[in-house]
Amino acid sequence: MKKLFFIFTLFLLVISCGNEEENSTTKNGLVTQKSVEKNNLNNIKTRIANSVLKFRQKEQYFVGKNPRLGFLINFKDEKLNLLFAKNKKEAFSLSFLSIERGNETKTTKYLRTVLGKCSNPNRVDTDLKCLQRVEIQRENLTEWFENKHNSIEHGFDIFKKPQGFGKIKITLNLENATALKKDNYILIKQGKKTVAKYSKLKIKDKKGKTITGTLNAKNNEIILSFDDSKLIYPIEIDPTITVTETENKKLTASDGAEDDEFGYSVSISGDFAIVGAYWDDDNGENSGSAYIFSKDFGGANNWGKVKKLTASDGAKDDHFGTSVSISGDFAIVGAYGDDDNGSDSGSAYIFSKANNWGKVKKLTASDGAQGDEFGISVSISSDFAIVAAPYDNNNLGSAYIFKIKKEQTITFNPIPTKTYGDSDFDLIVTTSSGLPLSFTSSNTNVATVSGPTVTIVGAGTTTITVSQSGNDYYLPALLKLKINQLRIIVIYTN
Repeated sequence: MKKLFFIFTLFLLVISCGNEEENSTTKNGLVTQKSVEKNNLNNIKTRIANSVLKFRQKEQYFVGKNPRLGFLINFKDEKLNLLFAKNKKEAFSLSFLSIERGNETKTTKYLRTVLGKCSNPNRVDTDLKCLQRVEIQRENLTEWFENKHNSIEHGFDIFKKPQGFGKIKITLNLENATALKKDNYILIKQGKKTVAKYSKLKIKDKKGKTITGTLNAKNNEIILSFDDSKLIYPIEIDPTITVTETENKKLTASDGAEDDEFGYSVSISGDFAIVGAYWDDDNGENSGSAYIFSKDFGGANNWGKVKKLTASDGAKDDHFGTSVSISGDFAIVGAYGDDDNGSDSGSAYIFSKANNWGKVKKLTASDGAQGDEFGISVSISSDFAIVAAPYDNNNLGSAYIFKIKKEQTITFNPIPTKTYGDSDFDLIVTTSSGLPLSFTSSNTNVATVSGPTVTIVGAGTTTITVSQSGNDYYLPALLKLKINQLRIIVIYTN
């Protein structure tokens, strides 16, 4: 008897992401000069980035957050209170305790806590530097905090020179933490865990003269001291609170060149990071690129480059990599200078880890128009992406949300050797989505299928297709099994 042999691999087709919808209009006056364009873009991105750092009033106190440091912030009870953003548990509190000259303590009566030092008091709502600052005002002394991306600036303004002789000493009190002196900085610790770093103490007087001070620690106290004998009052005292880094790795482009601006945009999720270089020239001058890095690629904590991303249809001045975002198995890269819907109408590209970080979808605005700059900022999280078009509708601006479909994989169990004339057999096939599968045979004179059950009825060749059509959450997938008289062959194509 002739025997049938079965050889298997997988055939999987990946179809791209969902449809886009939303709106845009044409506008006049496009920016063409490179330096002006870069300045405008930097200003927009700075304002967007700084908006998350502003403080707001809640009941009788001010609250805010610092995403990069991982802290929630409030100013209850005349002090700075920091909570870990992940679990909202208290990190530590920092409060002013006393100011001394020599051995004499100076009284400083508490007056009020206010929002910021506004450069334009009539436009508090739009002055982000004002909204990023909280002041705790006392007699002859104002303590202030400014929320910045990489730090919380802490400082004091002293308006009149304190009477007496000797150095000035300011003592701060820590709650839920202790202070440990290290060289010229202080570690703020909870048990053995370091939660923050207090450093960079500098003092500047009325005429701009700057001196450095000394930081010391005693149990739960941080002590700032300095010699003010040659300073002209008022003076500003300015240390900084940051988060200490346990690992440090500098990323660069292996093929980097002058003016690529590698690092203009960055994002990280889990063990993967993406870095934009929007002036790279691989597809023409300023066409742009982005790089994917993986934490353990090339060795533990090596953060090696996995892949360089470019637009398959990239062109001069697309600025691919202006904005980047990565989340889970997907990354998105903005190209605000793309011209699909007119000059600088813009686009964005979705890339998938399962597809070796290949492109799975190009996004454009369904109503995109010249100068919209769709893609100037992007973000991705779970199954959704959002893309901004700041110059849409006569500079009113808009943003577009896209649904990202996940890939699904069809897998099967190996089929044992069959002898012609054996009884029907079942293909044991599953999909990662758990959705129902469909089975068809291209030549029912060779084999028929009913659900997953296969019946060999004659010699010849047929292809059995196992498919899953996808839904709102998953992309379609196909598995093709080619059957001839002697064997079944499953062909893999990606």
